[in-house]
Order: sequence, then C-alpha cells, then structure tokens
Amino acid sequence: PDFAEKPFLPIERLVRNELPSEGFEASFRCGWDHNFLYLEAVVTDDALIPAERALSWQNDIIEVYLDYTGNREKQNQFHWFPLLEKSGTPAFFSVADGRELSTAGVLTDTEITGDGYIARLAIPLDFFLEEGGVKLQNGSIIGFDLCVNNLADSSRNHIRHRFWSGDGTNWQSAAANGQMIFRRDEAGSMDLQD
Repeated sequence: PDFAEKPFLPIERLVRNELPSEGFEASFRCGWDHNFLYLEAVVTDDALIPAERALSWQNDIIEVYLDYTGNREKQNQFHWFPLLEKSGTPAFFSVADGRELSTAGVLTDTEITGDGYIARLAIPLDFFLEEGGVKLQNGSIIGFDLCVNNLADSSRNHIRHRFWSGDGTNWQSAAANGQMIFRRDEAGSMDLQD
C-alpha cells in the first residue's frame, strides 16, 4: 500500500533500568492489503554495525512480536536483520518456541540513510493462517510489538533497546504486547493500541 499518508509512531519505551541515550531514535508505520502485512521502520543510529546471526538480539536488529490470536498467551518472536540485506543471509527469521519457522514469501528491503536506515517488511497473510490458524480480515485483532535493538559499538557489550509497547519482557510473555486491529478501507488502515 501507499505509506505516504500514514503517520509514523514513535518507538521510545525503554527496557527497564535502561537510560535514554543520544544518537538512537526509531519510529514505524504499518498497513495491510489482501496479501501482506506491511511494516516500515525508520531508525536513527549513529553507529551502524554489521549484524551477526549468532546472539541475534545483540545486534542492530528489529524484533517483531506477533500473537496471532490476540489473547496474550502465546506469540512468535521474529528477528529482522535490516543490515544483512545485501549479504545473502536470510534477513528475517522466527525464533518461536526455540524452533525456526519457515518465512518463505516474507519480503524485506533496507535503505541506508545519512543517519541510520529505513527498513521495510512485508509478511504474507497466508503465514498467519498456516502458522497460527488465523485468517486476518477486517476486524481481526492480533498482539503486536516492535523492539529496535541498537548496538552502540563493535564490542557488542552495549546494547540499547526501544519498544513500541512493551518493557523488555516480551520475549518471556505476550502480555507485554499491544494490539493491532485490522480495518478495511482504501488505505489498508489499522488501529494500534499499546
């Protein structure tokens, strides 16, 4: 869909006990159509560090949390590697329940900017049906959150996090997620509640 009219939402909640830091900001917007759920994230990052798949959460990545039924009981966590786009390494994979899900058909794209990057993601709606048994349609509600992880330097000792809805406990509990409510209109809109 055309994202030009959709507003960006800030991703600014800190992990508990983490202090605000300079040079790191993030926002996102989303939409959908009959085929895909679309996410676009804009990240200001003063030090882009090439990502490594090992210990993925200790990288410049975006974590996507999806609770297909919206009941806040079970979710899948996905690691999205915007800075692996050009390397041939899969840029999006699931770490749900300690197993890796097939993410065939997921589309990713990254644009490096002067002060960070813009990352775009399209998840086929069939994925939700196959993996969660949920057919997304007008009025559907799913649990959702985004976390942008920012590696401050190549030592991998200083990670900064920003969540849209959660507080850093999402990987343990779907209760930290917000909600994504699908609405059908010409723009493929959705309501988000954190």
